[in-house]
Amino acid sequence: MWAGTAILLAGLLLVMTREPFEYVDDLAWLHRLGNQRLAEIPFSPAWMDGSPFYRPGAEIMLKLFHSAFGWHLLPYRIAQFGVFLLLIWTSSVAAKRLGLPNSTLPLLTVFLIGSPFISGSVVWLSELPHIVVLICFAAGLAVIFSDRGDTAKLALCSGLFVAALSMKENGLALLVFYPFLASSAPIRATLIFAAITLGYFVLRAATIGSGMGLANASPVDIHAYVVNIASQIVALWTRLAKWGEPIHELRYETPLILASSALMAFLLRKQRTRPVVMLLIVAFGCALFSYAYARDRHLALPAFAYGLLLVIAVSSRDLRWLVVVVWIAWSAQAALTVRDVHRASVDLIERVYRPNVSPITSVPKQVWETARSTALAIRD
Repeated sequence: MWAGTAILLAGLLLVMTREPFEYVDDLAWLHRLGNQRLAEIPFSPAWMDGSPFYRPGAEIMLKLFHSAFGWHLLPYRIAQFGVFLLLIWTSSVAAKRLGLPNSTLPLLTVFLIGSPFISGSVVWLSELPHIVVLICFAAGLAVIFSDRGDTAKLALCSGLFVAALSMKENGLALLVFYPFLASSAPIRATLIFAAITLGYFVLRAATIGSGMGLANASPVDIHAYVVNIASQIVALWTRLAKWGEPIHELRYETPLILASSALMAFLLRKQRTRPVVMLLIVAFGCALFSYAYARDRHLALPAFAYGLLLVIAVSSRDLRWLVVVVWIAWSAQAALTVRDVHRASVDLIERVYRPNVSPITSVPKQVWETARSTALAIRD
């Protein structure tokens, strides 16, 4: 299992190094950050002027990367892969705190590679902040279920909450740590988490305006929001929906996720432990942080909770063969995912970069030419 997992990780790194810049978000975001001062970032919308996103931590991270790497593609991919390895490590620490055996780590790793809700964030530079949110969540789990004192737990989880919120708005899901911290320090936990949450919304409103959430939504918008939530929950647990629509083709991942969900339902039906309850809340509740549209990558955090639940389920019985069987099934999915990433990269180069000498997005010609020459060098 360890050897097979290492081979899959090596394959993932190889295809990532041969993946060009995404021609819309990556180019626009890096170009904007290259012309923006670091001090301006905490008080400006993320990605582009007038966007509905406030992600200062994500922008600072990408700004530092751009200052160091410029438009050289390989260092970005190495950095992305390094962040992914950090996620695997923090996940292993969390798994250990949850009392899971080391043999389940290869299973969790191939799940992270193969999950259709996580892999897109792993390989896409503009979604790297989403992986940082997963790291913050995994680190918070490790802290919550450690032997540290109450003050240390509160301080560390508060810092992780701030970091996750600064990366992406779904960092609000780390509020799930609050009831566990409030059980031992109710007043301090309430004041600190309330101050962080309020401070985030005040800064967000001051930067991008007060139109947040469903405050100004029409009945039609609310209906679409509810449909998105339902479709994302269906997608996560059954894979009978994709991007907000019913699936139109049966891929390997659909029966795999259906079987995994059924296996968890059977093995965890009597468990009411604190970790299981917390992960179930995240796996179901994170769909509430939906945008006006449903995307697979929006489910990275609930999918991570789903993966941990799967690992807990298969390790809950003294059946070592079960872990191996599930690992084989998800290894096949991981291999298919690595193959699909490579195919998507080839398609992007041949369909977008090769035929278009001039920019097809709102970036300067020199930015497009640099990204295009880098993309063509990968293929040629």
